[in-house]
Parts: sequence; structure tokens; C-alpha cells
Amino acid sequence: MTAFPVDVQRQNQLVAHVREAVARGEIELGERICREMTAAGWGDGRTWLVIAEVACRVGRRDIALDAVGRAEKSTGATAGEISAARSAAEALPEQTDRADGIHIIRSWGQGFWSDVDHVIGQLAVAEMTGRTPIVLWGANSRFGDGGANAWESFFEPVSRGVLAREATYFPSKWRADNLMVAENGAFSGPGSRIAFLPFLSSEAKVTVSDFHAPLIAISHWIRPTSPLSGMTRPAMYPAVLKKHLRVRSELAARADETASKLGVGNAQSPVIAVHVRGSDKVIEMGDMRPVHAAYQAEVDRQLGVLGKDARVLLLTDWQPAADEYRSRYGTRMIETGALRTAGTVGLHFHDNRDGRRLGEDVLTDSLLASRCRALIGLGWSNVSLYMAYLAKNSGMSDENISLLGPNLHDNYNWTLLRRG
Repeated sequence: MTAFPVDVQRQNQLVAHVREAVARGEIELGERICREMTAAGWGDGRTWLVIAEVACRVGRRDIALDAVGRAEKSTGATAGEISAARSAAEALPEQTDRADGIHIIRSWGQGFWSDVDHVIGQLAVAEMTGRTPIVLWGANSRFGDGGANAWESFFEPVSRGVLAREATYFPSKWRADNLMVAENGAFSGPGSRIAFLPFLSSEAKVTVSDFHAPLIAISHWIRPTSPLSGMTRPAMYPAVLKKHLRVRSELAARADETASKLGVGNAQSPVIAVHVRGSDKVIEMGDMRPVHAAYQAEVDRQLGVLGKDARVLLLTDWQPAADEYRSRYGTRMIETGALRTAGTVGLHFHDNRDGRRLGEDVLTDSLLASRCRALIGLGWSNVSLYMAYLAKNSGMSDENISLLGPNLHDNYNWTLLRRG
């Protein structure tokens, strides 16, 4: 994250804001703003002490002591404040795993790879708490077909965990008979907007996640004994994907068949995968014309590097992009039969959507992209990012992956936690 000159008045206002948030129990909001302030060069001893207080509340002695140590080396906090924080941290017992516990990961209810991103983060949370993860994409998934668990339409189960008939649940709004419902207060009401920190200290047999937490936020709480410890955030994603994400064999076979038909993987005719977003990204990002111009410049550059026989595989949900690329690249362009829209509403938000078809399309497109020689995508798109992670796991070199614009996975997205 880019550092900015510190505006002391604004910095003081943010410190007051995070302290108030933690005091009223919104510990995740306060902690995440502190992390973003630190990343931007605006943190000081006061923000580290807020993080230490949050760590004490969720029973992470190691994080609390580390934060106090950082506060000591920073300006802003008094000696008395630091001493009190150290005493509180040292009084904490070492945290133990809930080895017989279960962590249920529901659908986040957004786009396909956004939902998978939610799963990836919560798998790390399950590991931190010693719980067995179970992914349940119920009626709130936009990619189900009325079946019991939409996750298993696309991927193998992440574990062999089994729910006991009698169990305690956290948050208390959950029970064994409502885990697959469409909505149960993810954004409002008791037990809402819980991203991950309260799970770290819960004594319940079953914890249930229905609210997104970005891996960049979770990464600060990775245990030193974890295989992910010491990894950069960009390295964590491919590692977790390789360990946990197993595409159903019939969908992997479909991707192989499509690759063969399109000639993807042909050494004599290298293919550049180009993932272009339109539709709802126009609402998120505003004027997309500079982005699309950057795409064309990068596509032309890559074609020049790979030679006259190189082709472009266009992967998009937006019909205007398909029309434009056909006109620009002619017979050098190849494409799949994925569903598309010409409007500004994402296909996964259409009332008459075929959710399973949409999920299969985006998964197949992503697997195809990973088999290409090069990839061009949008940094502010989960689809492009996951194409890149899959491509890395398939051996594509970093120099052949171009993600245009800021990276979505560098965003703490603390505004989601703000109530009211």
C-alpha cells in the first residue's frame, strides 16, 4: 500500500474513531482501520496499543505482546499506557486449539470467485482455531441449482468433517436446522458483520461464517506454526488454493476438452488469456475507458512478444467487449460460449439466472486461462486475480501475468464492518 504524508489532525481523528469502535465492541472495525493506517504510514504507538487490546479480547497473547513491543518503538503512546498494555498481555494464557470444533463456511452471496475468496480466508481462520472446516453454500449462494450444497457442484469437500446432532453454535443465531437458509442477518441484527476475530476465542463447538474477511486482514493473525507463516499475501493465495481447492473431475475434464478444441496449449500458436470486465464493474470503478485502453496496449505488447502466430482468448461476461475484440483482432481472437450481458448488472445478480451454469462458465474460463502462455486481467477483479493464482500453480511465470490497476486483494475493506 502506498504511504501518504501524515495529516496529524486526521490521524488523531482516526485514532479516536478506532478507540470508540473498540469500546463499543466493534473490535474488527477498529483493528482493521489500525492495520490500514499502519500500511499507509499513519500508524503510531496508539494504533499498536489498540491492536494489542483487540488481541487481548480474542485471547491471542502472541499478537498482543508483539503489538506492545511495536508501540514501545513508536511515538504517540505514553509509558503508562504501554506498561498497562504489557501487563494485560502477559496475563493472558496461551491459546489452545478447539481440536473437536467445526468451522462452517457459508456462501458470501456475491460473485463466484468472491465467494471462493470468502472460503479461502475462512479456511485460514479454521486453521488458526484448530477447527475442521466445512463449506456449505446454501440458498444464499447465487450459483446453486436448488441442491443441498452448491459448493460441491464445483469442488470436492474441503474436509471429511461431520456435524454432530447436538452442538453449541457461535454466533447464537445459528442452529443445525438453519445453516442452509438464504439469509440470517449477515449485515444487520445480533451476530451480524462478524468477519473472523471473534471466532478466535469462541468456545462453541461450531462457529459459522457468513461475512467476508479479506486474507490481507486475516494474515496478521496467522500463527507462527502455520505453513502460511512468513509468506507474503500474494504467495498465500496459490498455497491455500493448491492445498484445499479440488475442482470436480467432470469440470476439469470439460476445461481440458475446451482447451483442446480451441488449441490452447499449442506451442506453435501461443494463446494470451484476456479477462475483461464490464457490466457491474462500471458501477464499482466508474469510467472504464482508460482501463480498456490499457488492456488494448498490453494485449498488443504481448502479441508482439509472442509473435505473429499468437492468439487472444477473450474471457468476458460483457458483450460489448466481445464485439470490440472481434473487430480489433479478427481471426486472431478465440472465445468460449460463456453467457454475457450488455448491461451494467452482473449476470450473477439477474433474477432469472442459471446459477450453476454461470458458476461452471467462470470456473471453466479460469481453468482455461491457467493453461495459456500469458494472462492479462484487471487487478480490481476477483475473477482475474484467481485466474492469476491458478496460472501460477500451473507454472505460468510472473512476467507473463499482467494485472492492470490496483490490486483488490491489497484492500482491507474496513467500510464493510461499519454499522449504520
